[in-house]
Amino acid sequence: MSGKFTAAKARQSKHLRGLAALLTVAAIGAGAATYLLRTMAGPAAGIVIASSRKPADETASKAPGYYELDGDYLSFSYANSFTVQPAQAASPAQLQQNRLLSTSGGTKSLVVTVTGLPSGLLDDEPSYRLRFMNPQTYKLQPQTIQGERVIVASRLDGFEEVAFWPHAGKLATIALSGTATNRATAEATYSRILHSVEWQ
Repeated sequence: MSGKFTAAKARQSKHLRGLAALLTVAAIGAGAATYLLRTMAGPAAGIVIASSRKPADETASKAPGYYELDGDYLSFSYANSFTVQPAQAASPAQLQQNRLLSTSGGTKSLVVTVTGLPSGLLDDEPSYRLRFMNPQTYKLQPQTIQGERVIVASRLDGFEEVAFWPHAGKLATIALSGTATNRATAEATYSRILHSVEWQ
């Protein structure tokens, strides 16, 4: 009788040890899965981090409070008061298009496009020709940015700044328009954006 009891107790003890080992493995697996999910989810649940938006480096053209948007053809920094808008259907001629909106200090729209310009001549660009042919509405000023000639058209009867930047058979058009409660501040914001541009 004593032998049967001992054998039964041994089987029960072996069964409990197996169950304990199984539970331990399950707990380790659950912990590993939780860690992996948290790592993949990022710093906090519910936060979506766009890969194209990251804090800009603290340099002359990329200051604190600015984000950097990386595009296929050029990147640029923009003030954190701007929000990147959903992509819209672009025309076949457009290689890159970015739209941003700010409601700080007035409503302002920033539109950055890159198109082909095989000739390298701004006269072949209708948007530039329109502004060139209307000096009563637009003031055109050439600037040198990163060693390249950029033409900035400023609207005289409202707030609109448009830069035309030819580069290696392409043209970047960088336009900031809308209403500005402080024009000088808006122009300074635009200048910082323009000087942060980097071609890929």
